Amino acid sequence: MSNMKNILNAFFNEAELGKINTNIETYRSYQNFEATKQTFLTKLPIYLDKMTLKKQSIGTKLTFSLLYLNYLFNPEAKIEWSKINPLNISDEINYDDLKKPDSPQSILKKIAVLKLNGGLGTSMGCVGPKSLVPIFKNKNFLTIIQEQLSFFESTYKVKLPLILLNSFNTHSQTERFFKKENKPFNAIIQNQFPKINKQSGEPFTMRTNSDQEWNPPGHGDVFLTLNESGWIDKLINDNKEYIFISNSDNIGATIDIAIPNYMSENNVDFLMETTKKTKLDVKGGTLVRVNNKLTLLERAQVETEHLPEFENIQKFKIFNTNNIWINLKQLKRKMEKENFLLPLIANPKTINNTNIIQLETAMGAAINLFDNAITCVVPRTRFLPVKKTSDLMLLRSDFLIKENNTYRFSEQVDVNDLPSISLGKEFDTVEKYENRVLETPSLKTVKSLKIEGNVHIEKNVTFSGNVSIKRADQKEIRLKNEIIDETTSF
Repeated sequence: MSNMKNILNAFFNEAELGKINTNIETYRSYQNFEATKQTFLTKLPIYLDKMTLKKQSIGTKLTFSLLYLNYLFNPEAKIEWSKINPLNISDEINYDDLKKPDSPQSILKKIAVLKLNGGLGTSMGCVGPKSLVPIFKNKNFLTIIQEQLSFFESTYKVKLPLILLNSFNTHSQTERFFKKENKPFNAIIQNQFPKINKQSGEPFTMRTNSDQEWNPPGHGDVFLTLNESGWIDKLINDNKEYIFISNSDNIGATIDIAIPNYMSENNVDFLMETTKKTKLDVKGGTLVRVNNKLTLLERAQVETEHLPEFENIQKFKIFNTNNIWINLKQLKRKMEKENFLLPLIANPKTINNTNIIQLETAMGAAINLFDNAITCVVPRTRFLPVKKTSDLMLLRSDFLIKENNTYRFSEQVDVNDLPSISLGKEFDTVEKYENRVLETPSLKTVKSLKIEGNVHIEKNVTFSGNVSIKRADQKEIRLKNEIIDETTSF
């Protein structure tokens, strides 16, 4: 350890160096241990100098160091398939078995809400935060979130603090939106990790755009950011017991008091909402047991030869919605007393023909660190993300029915066989979509829908069954006042 101290004592104190050394020793039996350790000690100071210039916190530098160590010894960051076991019966509960408290206010006053707000709207052709993309008429994700919270606050006379975890890409525009709306703005900003040049092993550099040299560390960074910002202490001091964390682009992720009520009655410290997989969800992360601990298994952690098995929805029947409920005091205790390190996800990217690696972690992976952890299998309506304009079409249609700021499926919808919607490049941005879809069609009886070509959807259109509309010749089709199914020809 003395050699390591000489190299790293400019960055870390004795306790922090001890954590690094402990993690190094876990790899002692690995082949090429000494050579890999030397690479770690040679390269790491280069990254730490770069992070120091960027004014990243000690906690961020320590977390990066430990993940970088794991990356060097296990560059693919895969979980050994033979160690993966199914869940125990006691690991999951069904949402239908939960009960609401006699006094909703008694539970609501203990809750804080955090929304992950680091993503951009580039997948739908929008500039800026994805949460500012219009979903319904004059309403974006943030507007909907505020309405959902306002409903509970006005109905039950409680205050529900909302915190946003922004990235360096989304913070400024989100802040401007809240100021314009004259709403309280509580935000923390994700830390930043230097990207790794895969070939050289040194930090990736890009002189023309230095921002491209950095990446957000994944939503697993939420815990460190919450703690270092002082928000965990503040919430505990305000008598908040649970924090509900979810993606800002999931409008189904509303407060449900039956969940924290169950946690309170059963001393649960960490609860992950999962839902049943359909054919649309084969790539979704699932829950398993590894070394007798609940573990989030992401597709990126699965060896290639086992991907078909991972994507078998008969074997892995549930997936993570990224709706997480955590006991704040237990989270604080874990972060102060234990080695709160999440499993590495090594995310490969290519920038200007250079192969890079982004070191990231997933928030749900923290379930592995809590003894009193469980998953609740919730209705699919608690997972309604918008990733593409096809999702936009589905959410705006009669496929969903809104009730008291929550959602349910139309009675004709088969929740075990959700429809697949595929829209061609003519619809792939919000602007293109709005120009071509003048009125949202009825989708409550559709099984699959594929549209490609110069198609416009006007008024009073119903799609039913399996529908495919494709015009390679780009001849214009305008749909209005008709029911279209698999027998319809164009």
